[in-house]
Amino acid sequence: MNTHLLSWNPDKWDWIDIDSAINDLRVTGEYRDSWSCGVNKSIQIGDRLFLIRLGKEPKGICASGYAISNVYQGAHWSGDKNKLANYISFEYDVLLNPSNDKILEMDILKTGILSEQHWSTQNSGIMIRPNVAEELEKVWFNFILDNHHIQIDEQLQNDSDSLSRTFEEGDAKQITSTKYERNPYARQVCIDYYGLKCSVCGFDFSKFYGNLGTGFIHVHHIKPVANRKGKYEINPINDLRPVCPNCHAMIHRKKQELTIDELKEKIKNGG
Repeated sequence: MNTHLLSWNPDKWDWIDIDSAINDLRVTGEYRDSWSCGVNKSIQIGDRLFLIRLGKEPKGICASGYAISNVYQGAHWSGDKNKLANYISFEYDVLLNPSNDKILEMDILKTGILSEQHWSTQNSGIMIRPNVAEELEKVWFNFILDNHHIQIDEQLQNDSDSLSRTFEEGDAKQITSTKYERNPYARQVCIDYYGLKCSVCGFDFSKFYGNLGTGFIHVHHIKPVANRKGKYEINPINDLRPVCPNCHAMIHRKKQELTIDELKEKIKNGG
Protein backbone atom coordinates (compact mmCIF):
# COMPACT_ATOMS: atom_id res chain seq x y z
CA MET A 1 0.00 0.00 0.00
CA ASN A 2 1.38 3.38 -1.01
CA THR A 3 0.41 6.78 0.41
CA HIS A 4 -0.45 9.71 -1.84
CA LEU A 5 -1.14 13.41 -1.35
CA LEU A 6 -4.13 14.97 -3.10
CA SER A 7 -4.24 18.75 -3.27
CA TRP A 8 -7.12 21.21 -3.04
CA ASN A 9 -6.84 24.90 -3.92
CA PRO A 10 -10.07 26.70 -2.92
CA ASP A 11 -9.08 29.64 -5.14
CA LYS A 12 -9.55 27.32 -8.13
CA TRP A 13 -12.46 25.24 -6.82
CA ASP A 14 -14.70 26.21 -3.93
CA TRP A 15 -16.05 23.18 -2.07
CA ILE A 16 -19.39 24.80 -1.24
CA ASP A 17 -21.09 21.65 0.09
CA ILE A 18 -18.24 20.43 2.30
CA ASP A 19 -20.39 20.71 5.43
CA SER A 20 -22.95 18.40 3.86
CA ALA A 21 -20.19 15.89 3.08
CA ILE A 22 -18.91 16.10 6.67
CA ASN A 23 -22.43 15.54 7.98
CA ASP A 24 -22.87 12.47 5.75
CA LEU A 25 -19.62 11.03 7.11
CA ARG A 26 -20.65 11.75 10.69
CA VAL A 27 -24.19 10.39 10.40
CA THR A 28 -23.81 7.43 8.05
CA GLY A 29 -20.16 6.56 8.63
CA GLU A 30 -19.23 6.98 4.96
CA TYR A 31 -18.59 9.61 2.33
CA ARG A 32 -17.16 9.03 -1.13
CA ASP A 33 -16.32 11.29 -4.03
CA SER A 34 -13.90 11.67 -6.93
CA TRP A 35 -10.71 13.72 -6.76
CA SER A 36 -8.23 14.80 -9.39
CA CYS A 37 -4.86 13.06 -9.08
CA GLY A 38 -2.88 15.06 -11.64
CA VAL A 39 -0.56 13.02 -13.85
CA ASN A 40 -0.33 10.13 -11.38
CA LYS A 41 -1.78 6.95 -12.93
CA SER A 42 -0.30 4.52 -10.42
CA ILE A 43 -2.74 4.95 -7.51
CA GLN A 44 -4.47 1.64 -6.80
CA ILE A 45 -7.44 0.42 -4.80
CA GLY A 46 -6.52 0.38 -1.12
CA ASP A 47 -3.82 3.04 -1.29
CA ARG A 48 -3.81 5.55 1.57
CA LEU A 49 -4.82 9.12 0.66
CA PHE A 50 -4.38 12.46 2.40
CA LEU A 51 -5.92 15.74 1.20
CA ILE A 52 -4.02 18.99 1.69
CA ARG A 53 -5.56 22.44 1.30
CA LEU A 54 -3.30 24.98 -0.40
CA GLY A 55 -3.80 28.39 -1.98
CA LYS A 56 -5.06 30.30 1.06
CA GLU A 57 -4.90 30.06 4.81
CA PRO A 58 -5.30 27.90 6.72
CA LYS A 59 -3.13 25.56 4.69
CA GLY A 60 -2.65 21.97 5.72
CA ILE A 61 -4.07 18.46 5.75
CA CYS A 62 -7.83 18.39 6.20
CA ALA A 63 -8.85 14.84 5.21
CA SER A 64 -7.71 11.25 4.96
CA GLY A 65 -9.08 8.02 3.54
CA TYR A 66 -8.47 5.30 0.97
CA ALA A 67 -8.63 4.85 -2.78
CA ILE A 68 -11.61 2.69 -3.78
CA SER A 69 -10.78 2.72 -7.50
CA ASN A 70 -7.79 2.72 -9.78
CA VAL A 71 -7.10 5.89 -11.77
CA TYR A 72 -9.62 6.74 -14.48
CA GLN A 73 -10.22 9.68 -16.83
CA GLY A 74 -13.15 12.04 -16.91
CA ALA A 75 -14.19 15.55 -17.90
CA HIS A 76 -11.74 18.15 -16.64
CA TRP A 77 -12.70 19.69 -13.29
CA SER A 78 -12.17 23.19 -14.72
CA GLY A 79 -15.05 22.73 -17.15
CA ASP A 80 -12.79 22.91 -20.22
CA LYS A 81 -14.52 20.57 -22.70
CA ASN A 82 -11.27 20.07 -24.62
CA LYS A 83 -9.47 18.56 -21.64
CA LEU A 84 -9.61 15.36 -19.64
CA ALA A 85 -8.32 14.80 -16.13
CA ASN A 86 -7.20 11.78 -14.11
CA TYR A 87 -9.38 10.92 -11.13
CA ILE A 88 -9.46 8.58 -8.18
CA SER A 89 -12.51 7.54 -6.16
CA PHE A 90 -11.84 8.58 -2.58
CA GLU A 91 -13.51 7.15 0.55
CA TYR A 92 -12.93 9.37 3.57
CA ASP A 93 -12.35 8.32 7.15
CA VAL A 94 -11.78 11.91 8.35
CA LEU A 95 -12.96 15.13 6.69
CA LEU A 96 -12.55 18.59 8.24
CA ASN A 97 -13.77 21.99 7.08
CA PRO A 98 -10.77 24.34 7.30
CA SER A 99 -13.16 27.29 7.71
CA ASN A 100 -14.56 25.84 10.94
CA ASP A 101 -12.23 23.08 12.13
CA LYS A 102 -8.62 23.05 13.18
CA ILE A 103 -6.56 21.25 10.53
CA LEU A 104 -3.01 19.86 10.51
CA GLU A 105 -1.28 23.05 9.44
CA MET A 106 1.97 23.68 7.60
CA ASP A 107 3.98 24.62 10.66
CA ILE A 108 3.62 21.02 11.88
CA LEU A 109 4.22 19.53 8.42
CA LYS A 110 7.54 21.39 8.24
CA THR A 111 8.99 19.83 11.38
CA GLY A 112 11.02 16.68 12.00
CA ILE A 113 10.69 13.79 9.56
CA LEU A 114 7.66 15.44 7.96
CA SER A 115 9.90 18.24 6.67
CA GLU A 116 11.49 15.78 4.24
CA GLN A 117 8.34 15.96 2.09
CA HIS A 118 7.50 18.91 -0.20
CA TRP A 119 3.97 19.80 0.89
CA SER A 120 3.34 23.01 -1.09
CA THR A 121 2.81 21.17 -4.34
CA GLN A 122 0.26 22.11 -6.96
CA ASN A 123 0.47 18.60 -8.42
CA SER A 124 -2.28 16.48 -6.93
CA GLY A 125 -1.55 12.79 -6.47
CA ILE A 126 2.14 12.89 -5.56
CA MET A 127 3.48 9.96 -3.54
CA ILE A 128 4.44 10.58 0.07
CA ARG A 129 7.78 9.03 0.97
CA PRO A 130 7.34 5.82 3.00
CA ASN A 131 9.23 7.08 6.06
CA VAL A 132 7.29 10.36 5.95
CA ALA A 133 3.99 8.51 5.47
CA GLU A 134 4.68 6.39 8.55
CA GLU A 135 5.39 9.49 10.63
CA LEU A 136 2.39 11.32 9.17
CA GLU A 137 0.05 8.53 10.28
CA LYS A 138 1.29 8.92 13.86
CA VAL A 139 1.06 12.73 13.82
CA TRP A 140 -2.38 12.67 12.15
CA PHE A 141 -3.64 10.09 14.64
CA ASN A 142 -2.56 12.20 17.62
CA PHE A 143 -3.93 15.36 16.00
CA ILE A 144 -7.43 14.01 15.39
CA LEU A 145 -7.41 12.33 18.80
CA ASP A 146 -6.49 15.56 20.58
CA ASN A 147 -9.11 17.48 18.62
CA HIS A 148 -11.88 14.92 19.25
CA HIS A 149 -12.36 13.88 15.63
CA ILE A 150 -12.63 10.17 16.48
CA GLN A 151 -14.93 8.40 18.91
CA ILE A 152 -13.31 7.19 22.11
CA ASP A 153 -14.65 5.54 25.23
CA GLU A 154 -15.77 8.50 27.36
CA GLN A 155 -14.41 6.82 30.49
CA LEU A 156 -10.91 7.19 29.05
CA GLN A 157 -11.07 10.79 27.83
CA ASN A 158 -8.72 11.95 30.59
CA ASP A 159 -6.20 9.16 30.03
CA SER A 160 -3.06 10.68 28.51
CA ASP A 161 -1.71 7.29 27.42
CA SER A 162 -3.25 6.52 24.01
CA LEU A 163 -2.14 2.90 24.28
CA SER A 164 -4.83 2.23 26.91
CA ARG A 165 -7.65 3.94 25.02
CA THR A 166 -10.42 2.08 23.28
CA PHE A 167 -12.03 2.80 19.91
CA GLU A 168 -15.43 2.14 18.35
CA GLU A 169 -15.60 -0.49 15.63
CA GLY A 170 -18.08 -2.77 13.95
CA ASP A 171 -20.41 -0.43 12.03
CA ALA A 172 -21.13 -2.36 8.82
CA LYS A 173 -21.95 0.91 7.02
CA GLN A 174 -18.35 2.01 7.30
CA ILE A 175 -15.85 0.65 4.82
CA THR A 176 -12.43 -0.74 4.26
CA SER A 177 -11.38 -3.86 2.42
CA THR A 178 -13.72 -6.16 4.34
CA LYS A 179 -17.42 -6.38 5.14
CA TYR A 180 -16.90 -4.97 8.61
CA GLU A 181 -15.43 -1.60 9.46
CA ARG A 182 -11.89 -1.56 10.84
CA ASN A 183 -10.98 1.56 12.80
CA PRO A 184 -7.74 2.80 11.15
CA TYR A 185 -6.60 4.59 14.31
CA ALA A 186 -6.94 1.51 16.50
CA ARG A 187 -4.88 -0.28 13.82
CA GLN A 188 -2.19 2.40 14.04
CA VAL A 189 -1.95 2.18 17.84
CA CYS A 190 -1.57 -1.61 17.53
CA ILE A 191 1.26 -1.21 15.00
CA ASP A 192 2.97 1.51 17.04
CA TYR A 193 2.98 -0.84 20.05
CA TYR A 194 3.81 -4.22 18.46
CA GLY A 195 5.67 -3.14 15.32
CA LEU A 196 5.31 -4.42 11.75
CA LYS A 197 6.57 -7.99 12.20
CA CYS A 198 4.11 -10.86 12.09
CA SER A 199 3.15 -11.90 15.62
CA VAL A 200 3.08 -15.54 14.51
CA CYS A 201 6.05 -16.17 12.22
CA GLY A 202 8.06 -12.95 12.62
CA PHE A 203 8.01 -12.09 8.89
CA ASP A 204 9.06 -8.49 8.17
CA PHE A 205 7.89 -7.13 4.80
CA SER A 206 10.33 -4.22 4.72
CA LYS A 207 13.33 -6.50 5.25
CA PHE A 208 12.22 -8.90 2.51
CA TYR A 209 10.77 -6.45 -0.05
CA GLY A 210 12.60 -3.23 0.84
CA ASN A 211 10.70 0.03 0.33
CA LEU A 212 7.85 -1.82 -1.38
CA GLY A 213 7.06 -3.63 1.86
CA THR A 214 7.49 -0.65 4.19
CA GLY A 215 4.50 -0.20 6.46
CA PHE A 216 2.64 -3.28 5.21
CA ILE A 217 1.03 -5.74 7.62
CA HIS A 218 -2.42 -7.15 8.37
CA VAL A 219 -4.01 -6.54 11.77
CA HIS A 220 -5.85 -9.47 13.33
CA HIS A 221 -8.82 -9.13 15.70
CA ILE A 222 -8.28 -11.68 18.45
CA LYS A 223 -12.06 -11.83 18.99
CA PRO A 224 -13.78 -12.27 15.60
CA VAL A 225 -15.59 -9.12 14.45
CA ALA A 226 -18.24 -11.15 12.64
CA ASN A 227 -19.42 -12.63 15.94
CA ARG A 228 -20.20 -9.21 17.38
CA LYS A 229 -23.34 -7.15 16.88
CA GLY A 230 -23.27 -3.42 16.18
CA LYS A 231 -20.58 -1.13 17.56
CA TYR A 232 -18.29 -2.15 20.41
CA GLU A 233 -15.24 -0.90 22.24
CA ILE A 234 -11.84 -2.25 21.24
CA ASN A 235 -8.49 -1.88 22.97
CA PRO A 236 -5.74 -1.93 20.31
CA ILE A 237 -3.17 -3.48 22.63
CA ASN A 238 -5.35 -6.21 24.13
CA ASP A 239 -7.57 -7.02 21.13
CA LEU A 240 -5.38 -6.61 18.03
CA ARG A 241 -2.15 -8.16 16.73
CA PRO A 242 -0.10 -7.56 13.56
CA VAL A 243 0.08 -10.69 11.38
CA CYS A 244 1.24 -11.43 7.84
CA PRO A 245 -1.42 -12.33 5.23
CA ASN A 246 -0.35 -16.00 5.16
CA CYS A 247 -0.68 -16.47 8.91
CA HIS A 248 -3.87 -14.42 8.91
CA ALA A 249 -5.37 -16.76 6.32
CA MET A 250 -4.32 -19.84 8.31
CA ILE A 251 -5.85 -18.43 11.51
CA HIS A 252 -9.20 -18.13 9.71
CA ARG A 253 -8.85 -21.29 7.59
CA LYS A 254 -11.42 -23.26 9.56
CA LYS A 255 -14.74 -22.35 11.14
CA GLN A 256 -13.18 -22.48 14.60
CA GLU A 257 -10.29 -20.07 14.09
CA LEU A 258 -6.91 -20.71 15.66
CA THR A 259 -5.34 -18.53 18.29
CA ILE A 260 -1.95 -17.01 17.60
CA ASP A 261 -0.32 -19.40 20.09
CA GLU A 262 -2.04 -22.40 18.49
CA LEU A 263 -0.76 -21.44 15.04
CA LYS A 264 2.74 -20.90 16.43
CA GLU A 265 2.61 -24.41 17.87
CA LYS A 266 1.50 -25.86 14.52
CA ILE A 267 4.39 -24.15 12.75
CA LYS A 268 6.80 -25.40 15.39
CA ASN A 269 5.55 -28.97 15.06
CA GLY A 270 5.18 -28.91 11.29
CA GLY A 271 1.37 -28.91 11.39
